[in-house]
Amino acid sequence: MQRFTDLSADETVPKYCTHLVYLTSANLTSQVETKIIYSIFNKRPKRADVYWFLHVHYLDDPSTQEYDIEILVPEKVIRVEFRLGFRVQPRINLFLRAVMPKLVEQGMIDPNSRYPSLAKHHIRGDFRFVVIDRVLNPDVELPAAEELLMTGYDMLKKLSLSDEKAFGLDTSTVVVETVPLVVDHIKTPNLKAHKIETVDWDKFQNLKAK
Repeated sequence: MQRFTDLSADETVPKYCTHLVYLTSANLTSQVETKIIYSIFNKRPKRADVYWFLHVHYLDDPSTQEYDIEILVPEKVIRVEFRLGFRVQPRINLFLRAVMPKLVEQGMIDPNSRYPSLAKHHIRGDFRFVVIDRVLNPDVELPAAEELLMTGYDMLKKLSLSDEKAFGLDTSTVVVETVPLVVDHIKTPNLKAHKIETVDWDKFQNLKAK
């Protein structure tokens, strides 16, 4: 979790948002999916004041609406597990708004913007939900059977309901981001260097002047 703290404090990285929210399928608190790690640290560093990981656990009881809050890093990294009955529509955007007052009441989170010009007017901090769409890197070479399987997976994904609609997210605050589905099986081309040289720009300018 130290990486999240370090990135959040690194002012050389442009701030992405105040509250950065990811939906996670990881069942254990200690687990952060590789696709989320890639999105935050590798693709484009996303500096935020607070990182949220939301997990939905469906129960056999049809009407249960409960949640657990785990503070992984005080005021910095928060995980919320929603335990919902199978008939409850997972309106995650509204559920998170319902969770916030409890955290504010117990002094676990500051709801106001971290920008001084906005905070002095008690303007609430902005939220951004990142939905990750895993795609196959075109540079990946797979065996024929695996490539067929991935083609089927891609077709099913196009037919299924998108995460932002399935979880009732406000589309104005959602960013859909693609990350590689497979990071291995990438064959490096056997390229040979023909010539490497440093251009003498002073000599070039003198020739141009003549």
